[in-house]
Amino acid sequence: MAKPAMGKTAYTGLVILESILWGVGNPVLKIGMEYLTPFWCLTLRFFLAFILFAIFFGRKALAQVNRSNVVGIVVSAVFNAGAYIFSAFALLYTSATIAGFLMSLAVLFTPFLSLVFIRQPLDWRLVPIIGVVVVGMYFLCGGGEFVFGWGEFMGVLGSLSFACGLVTTSRLVGNIGPTAMSCMQVGVMTVCCLIPALLTEDWHVLLNTPARGWAAILYMALGCTFVAYLMQNLALSHVSPVVVSLAFSSEPVFTAIAAFFMLGERLPLAGLFGAALVTAGIVLASVLQHLNEKKAARQAAEQSLESGEAP
Repeated sequence: MAKPAMGKTAYTGLVILESILWGVGNPVLKIGMEYLTPFWCLTLRFFLAFILFAIFFGRKALAQVNRSNVVGIVVSAVFNAGAYIFSAFALLYTSATIAGFLMSLAVLFTPFLSLVFIRQPLDWRLVPIIGVVVVGMYFLCGGGEFVFGWGEFMGVLGSLSFACGLVTTSRLVGNIGPTAMSCMQVGVMTVCCLIPALLTEDWHVLLNTPARGWAAILYMALGCTFVAYLMQNLALSHVSPVVVSLAFSSEPVFTAIAAFFMLGERLPLAGLFGAALVTAGIVLASVLQHLNEKKAARQAAEQSLESGEAP
């Protein structure tokens, strides 16, 4: 007997797990960039992850690539690379907690990009939930003390690029498959970071990196890229990019927690209130997703029953 397929709520849960890995990854990346320059840090991260993808899924990935999808794969990978690059520079110029908040603003862009580019109708019941999440992230970031500088600007660009990556990936991943998509995208992302690393940064920094720096790179490659990226594309093959971006809004909460223990960044009372609002928004979105899933299953069962009773 075949195993039942995972429900859409379960795939949303994968994004929550990804958010935990990325939430820890933000302060880890900030630590890594104490020893490595940004582009070399990202290049090593994606290169090591690509080796893992190639070992486990390389043959399958190559078999899925053809003239009809190669451009789409490259475009989606460039958007994702841009998200990581902008996010890395955001971490250089602002706190990990604020950078995590800004990276999650993709929840604002994704619904409208999905509506424009993949003609995916917007569930208007999500709009107030998105509003709750955004207000929560605002308080998580310090409320009235929020200052918009160079690092914050990089964070917003990163979230916009991430939203574009979600939408463009969503168009292809259902046909290509999450493992093949992840493998090819990470390969392109490696090249996107290697070129500016060679052009603008000194490669000799690699020779002087201590064990702590390499440990950060290994975590980013294995946890935040190989495992988390596969979770993201697996989720995108079953749920909308809007739902994925909303679930990813939990990432600032985990960033704030990890930054407290790893970097000594403290969350004030307003930040705790914001974290509670973000969590509430994620729970509400999950409940809505579950109700939609049950309604769709009930309608499918009714249609099947009517079809079976037809003469």
